[in-house]
Amino acid sequence: MSWLGSDDQVNIRQLKLAIGVCLLGGSTSLAAAIFEPGVGLGWQYSDNVALTPDDEEVDHGAVGYLGGSLIEEGGPLTYNASGTVTRQLYANSTFDNQNYFNLNARVRWEQVENRLNWLADNFFTQTPINSIGRDVPTNIQNTNVFSFGPDIAFPLSSGHRFRINPFFRDYYYEDTDTDNQQYGLDAGWSYPLYPTMRVGIDGGITDVNYDQDDLNDDYTRSQLRAVVSGSRPRSEYGVDLGTSRISRDKGNDQSGFGGALSYLYRFTGHSSVSARVATDLTDSSQTFFDSEVNPDDGNSNNVQTSGDTFRNNVFTLVYTRDDDTFDTRIWGELRKLNYDDAPLDRDVQELGADLDYRVNAYLSSGLFGSYIRYKETDQNRTDKRYVLGGRVSYNFSRKLAANASIQYRKRDSTVALDNYNEFSALVGIVYGFVGRTTGLVGDSVSRY
Repeated sequence: MSWLGSDDQVNIRQLKLAIGVCLLGGSTSLAAAIFEPGVGLGWQYSDNVALTPDDEEVDHGAVGYLGGSLIEEGGPLTYNASGTVTRQLYANSTFDNQNYFNLNARVRWEQVENRLNWLADNFFTQTPINSIGRDVPTNIQNTNVFSFGPDIAFPLSSGHRFRINPFFRDYYYEDTDTDNQQYGLDAGWSYPLYPTMRVGIDGGITDVNYDQDDLNDDYTRSQLRAVVSGSRPRSEYGVDLGTSRISRDKGNDQSGFGGALSYLYRFTGHSSVSARVATDLTDSSQTFFDSEVNPDDGNSNNVQTSGDTFRNNVFTLVYTRDDDTFDTRIWGELRKLNYDDAPLDRDVQELGADLDYRVNAYLSSGLFGSYIRYKETDQNRTDKRYVLGGRVSYNFSRKLAANASIQYRKRDSTVALDNYNEFSALVGIVYGFVGRTTGLVGDSVSRY
């Protein structure tokens, strides 16, 4: 059995970029680096694997997993890279057997202390082709972004800071004809008005070039912001207000207000709450990159991948708690998307929770659930998705753990053919590193 079948080959160009980031991270001595491999095997079951309203099909099959992480946190070259390969089999051949490759790699090289840093990021994952479609293999595409560039700082005088950040980003989408390259320059100045407050100005320009420019209009995105940020013993805040502009090569230009407000409050050393409200003119590629860098910015799977630009209005609220007994993450998202040309305007409401309780040193359990409501205003369509599940894990040793999870999913849609109910289960055993997308650790069986 080949891990990479002929129908599942990942894009070679993107794989080379992904490997390049790992090699850059590994070019220094590995003596101080922490490497942890992982391997796992499991079994999955679904009573409606195709997520259909009628003629529900039962299927089951094995899940195999290989993974690893490499971390270096000391010295001028630091990196944090983790990758997984998951093989998912279908005993009743409801779908072709699937391979899923994921990579999350971030590399930082301080070439000149406090003056010049080189930054490289690569995120390879799976995203929906149709963000409101069913969560099945035929609606999943490989997606990758590679970002590279220097971060250059110029201390002009006591307190004054000026920085520039030229960058290149390459986006790959397996099935949506929106591959593109983005070349940009961000720059900013800041000054400590008070010991706990900085003020400044940020701006940037990005040139967006699509591989298939006959299907997508190339454009230039620019923005200018006044920035205020500050911190106190238990809180941090940030404000940036200004303008954004989209200048198209062929279509109509767009311009308008852009900005964001963010606030973080720490209740204790183990718990915090963060809130963010933002509006901007952007595209689905930039939204995907932002959410991979900082998941608290919102769920990019709520945004339809396209070559069109849109106004992204979003509000997120996240509560986290992490201690010896309880791990908790509760989140909410409100998003309103207004596309320039495509009939994809939508309102999104999302609420979710992931709770984990460690009973003792060997046994832990958890509950997870989410609710997402999509209202496509151009299509007069509304979809509501519900997920509820539980998991249990038993640690035989520090690295070897057995896991089991169950999950119930339901969708209510104004399009009757897209309604479904599904019960699914997963059991597995993992040794070593656990990747976030394996499913073998009792995570939600749903991929998005």
